[in-house]
Amino acid sequence: MRRNKPWIGEKNTVYKKVTRGYLRIGLVYPSTYQVSISSLAVNLLYYLLNSFEEVYAERIVFESSPKSIETGSHMREFDALLFSAHFELVYPDILKMIREAGIPLYARDRGNEYPILVVGGPAVSANPEPLADFFDVIVVGEAEPVIPKLVESLLEYHDDKRKLLEELFGEEGFYIPVYGKHVVRKAWVRDLDDAFHPIEEIQNIDVEPIYGRGYMVEVSRGCFRRCRFCLEGHVMLPKRDRSFPKVKRLVEEGLEANSLKRVIFYSLSFFDHRDADRILEYVVEDLGVEASIPSLRPDTLNDYRLELIVRAGQKTLTIAPETLSPRIARVLGKGFTYDYIRELSVKALSMGLKIKYYFIIGVPGEKREDIEAIPRLVNQVVKETGIRASESIRLSVNPLIPKPHTPLQTIGLEDPGILREKMKLIEKGLPKPVAVMDSYPPKWAVIQAAIALADRSISKTLAEWSMLGGGLGAWRRAVKRTNYSLDYVFRSRTPPYPWSHIVVSP
Repeated sequence: MRRNKPWIGEKNTVYKKVTRGYLRIGLVYPSTYQVSISSLAVNLLYYLLNSFEEVYAERIVFESSPKSIETGSHMREFDALLFSAHFELVYPDILKMIREAGIPLYARDRGNEYPILVVGGPAVSANPEPLADFFDVIVVGEAEPVIPKLVESLLEYHDDKRKLLEELFGEEGFYIPVYGKHVVRKAWVRDLDDAFHPIEEIQNIDVEPIYGRGYMVEVSRGCFRRCRFCLEGHVMLPKRDRSFPKVKRLVEEGLEANSLKRVIFYSLSFFDHRDADRILEYVVEDLGVEASIPSLRPDTLNDYRLELIVRAGQKTLTIAPETLSPRIARVLGKGFTYDYIRELSVKALSMGLKIKYYFIIGVPGEKREDIEAIPRLVNQVVKETGIRASESIRLSVNPLIPKPHTPLQTIGLEDPGILREKMKLIEKGLPKPVAVMDSYPPKWAVIQAAIALADRSISKTLAEWSMLGGGLGAWRRAVKRTNYSLDYVFRSRTPPYPWSHIVVSP
């Protein structure tokens, strides 16, 4: 039974007695239960929605679909369903969950007897058009500013979709596809200290989150670096920090409320927080608990910060140089030299840390020597340190996928065959088993780019792909059956773009 219902053994679940007048919201996460409890966004939405007295929000994940975790209620019983789309490749799963719940897939086919369907997340904020035919409301931007208005409107008009959409149309952060393309400005939090952040988070005695057990706390949002390929870095501008006193209070209360002894920090660039050192020192020295720090910019690290990371109990240093070529670094908006990455790597390994690198390939102007520099660096680091332990170094090699609202939105994706050859060249040159490599399959990169850069015409293909079960084979059949051209994925583009009506600048 626990195998089929992994949420058994949960702590901090919200239960409310449902009475007439309650607004019932299904928070739908199109992934596994384990992934859902590892998501700070899911926890934030769950507790934020349930903080409203007249709202009962329940979770629905892949294993529970089409029923909720809390009460076993069917998706069709809810007044509204809020879908969280963390990236493009979950779109077929979203459509599958809708279809299997017996809810018409297209918004035009749903009357007042069906729930209002809402979707949000970074990918749909950047370009809502691929999902526009399926949803009544698309949230552009951040959740905290829009939830109060959404709840207020749903309480009044959840049984009258036309009036609800009229009420939300023109409001910041709400894209209403039935009105066609219209300019929408993203909603964003001006001051993180004033924004909602959950103290309690879903804990499970049997299921460990992806990143291990720990209290998740967001210390900053956005990034001022503006790397030219980074969707989050442009969609989530401006960069904002939670103050040290606020982070301190969240950590203290969160650790106690969740009975935990580890903090998981969320930030696009942790050491760009003005009080990053102070936060880590407080957690490690004053509280004596462990901490997990996300992927880091190499140029924000120094000896003292590496020492803090080790003292925090972190075993792996994750850094994202993206390239070792000065020429390609300028294209990407990065600026780390080969020697700097080598020296940093040697230092980290000598301190007992493992290393994970993130690299990007398929950048315009890239040469063979740029690719060969990656295994050369790893071999040199291994030689200098004399390290022999298996998987001391891990590489994640990913194709450059052009994304909306980034400076590199204009380029075409490199040919998948060329990308595969570059990946083979890197892997062949690595000193195994000390160094291992994960790579993002170029075929999936094509699909991700196709969705990210698409207009509404892709909707039929997405619906067909979902009906065929998802996967690479199903995608090929769906593209063929709908006669959908992928030419735009591989060629350069100029404005207006399918997403030009979406304003993400603050």
